[in-house]
Amino acid sequence: MSHQATTSDILRLISQSPTDVRPVFDAIVRTAVRLLGCDMAFLLRCDGTTYSPATVATSEGMEPGPANLPIDPGANFSSRAIVEKKMLHLPDWSRIDLPQHERQIHEIHGVNSALYLPLLRNEECIGLFALAGKRPRVFGESEIAVAESLRDPRP
Repeated sequence: MSHQATTSDILRLISQSPTDVRPVFDAIVRTAVRLLGCDMAFLLRCDGTTYSPATVATSEGMEPGPANLPIDPGANFSSRAIVEKKMLHLPDWSRIDLPQHERQIHEIHGVNSALYLPLLRNEECIGLFALAGKRPRVFGESEIAVAESLRDPRP
């Protein structure tokens, strides 16, 4: 399936589910895992002080995790991307100092690389699109472009 067909599928879901975003979120994360070959993809919702998983897709199956985690840039990478409102690409977790939360993610789920893309509305971060892998991995420019288009599927 081409990238354009995937974007069309997501736009079709949006038009069919104008009030229920869950099918759209599910399609985005499943598409990311398939197209980008990552092990996990997440969409997180932010409310200004906390963030919660909206949906998750993995190559192995996994629960979304706890809700209402405090946004604290010193505590986890998701918060850093949310507060800074810019992409955060961490290709090899073995080469950086991991906050406690991320050490737990690494130990429990085997995450060794991640890409975080904030979802912005009117300069406010309302969510986060996150991709993760179990092996160190650099997301190339073309893969980042695909992830960004999934984050914002408008043509």
